[in-house]
Amino acid sequence: MAKAAPRKSVRRQAAPPAKRAVKKPARMLTVKQRDRMLAAAMKTLANDGYDRFSVALVAKRAKLDLRQVRSSFPSKLHLLAAALETNVEKDSDDTEALIVREIDFKGDLTVAMQRMMSGQLNRHINGGWLNLFTNLDLSMEEPDHVDMWRMMEHRIGERGVRIVGEMQRRGYIDDTLEPMWVQFFWNALMDGIGVRLRALPDGIGVDDIAKALTPVLLKGFAPKGG
Repeated sequence: MAKAAPRKSVRRQAAPPAKRAVKKPARMLTVKQRDRMLAAAMKTLANDGYDRFSVALVAKRAKLDLRQVRSSFPSKLHLLAAALETNVEKDSDDTEALIVREIDFKGDLTVAMQRMMSGQLNRHINGGWLNLFTNLDLSMEEPDHVDMWRMMEHRIGERGVRIVGEMQRRGYIDDTLEPMWVQFFWNALMDGIGVRLRALPDGIGVDDIAKALTPVLLKGFAPKGG
């Protein structure tokens, strides 16, 4: 009887290791999405304060994907800095437009100054700045918070100096005054009035304050011999 041919051993190849799912990197926010996020951030700061402020909460209110938001704003401080800087730029742009294109300083200087003060106070109060600074309880013991305030003050001062310089160039205010201190005084005045407005009797509004304070300001700001 013939012997059966020996079977060839077949080596089974090991199955290739399963590929791990690789997460796609989150897409960056579009310009419109970023603007929406920053607007929601400012509203949250003004209404709820810094303690409740978070990237997750703001992303939810802006109706944006949190993972996508974190690709642009990885931390609370990143979002806070961007929101504050954007708001400063917008407020400065509005102030500059008001002074350069809308108010006639060559006419009645008293009326012009009243319009300027009323305009800035209305933006300060209605635009959320008053609530923002009341609720933005940053700790001056935290190095990051100190840096935040310095960044804000530096940018506000930078834009303010430019606006004051343009007003001096046009002959609207005394050109012997130091622009840095003029803008510092003006912004401190607007902040203070915004806070103290709450304590004034009923019926006194922004326009009343502007009318009352304009003569005081003009004695210090009016061009010499003008």
